[in-house]
Amino acid sequence: MWWQTLNGSEIAQGDVIRGLIIPSWPDTIEINSDEPIEADVDEVDVIVVSQSCDLRKNDCQFAAVCPITTVEEYRQTAPPELRNIKAWNGVRSGKWESLHLLEGLNEGCPQGQRMVVDFRVVLSIPIGYLKKHAQEMGDRQRLLPPFLEHFSQAFARFFMRVGLPSGIPEFKAEPAVSAPSG
Repeated sequence: MWWQTLNGSEIAQGDVIRGLIIPSWPDTIEINSDEPIEADVDEVDVIVVSQSCDLRKNDCQFAAVCPITTVEEYRQTAPPELRNIKAWNGVRSGKWESLHLLEGLNEGCPQGQRMVVDFRVVLSIPIGYLKKHAQEMGDRQRLLPPFLEHFSQAFARFFMRVGLPSGIPEFKAEPAVSAPSG
């Protein structure tokens, strides 16, 4: 079992929050203008990536979340190499560090209803807003161990990557060394 159903305002890592309203900022913002800044809003489903212990301390004002969607929805706007369903075996095995695959929110769901998290998009959401929205949602899902820990490690691996300017050259077959005679 991957998911626990719960309700209430308590937020933890691995919580799926549906229908969160977030601003969609324009490409440019005129800062020195007396005009109010206008932004569109988007409704997105997210999963909490902030550590549960940090959220319980009540000493931080914001929580980090990432978009979560079904594989089928993601494929509609995905790069061409991810539009073929068979390519998702690479995501499943961790070859796409920026994406993480989770079982669907309903047990026994078809493969297109599995969930994908995009670690390239991390949003900082006020905790008060997140808790209020979670309370108003009613039932929602929370990722269970050991899947929660696997998810957390995938998020950490994505952000701890280090790109080197050059690597160690590949090993090549060494020329055969003849044995000394005698």
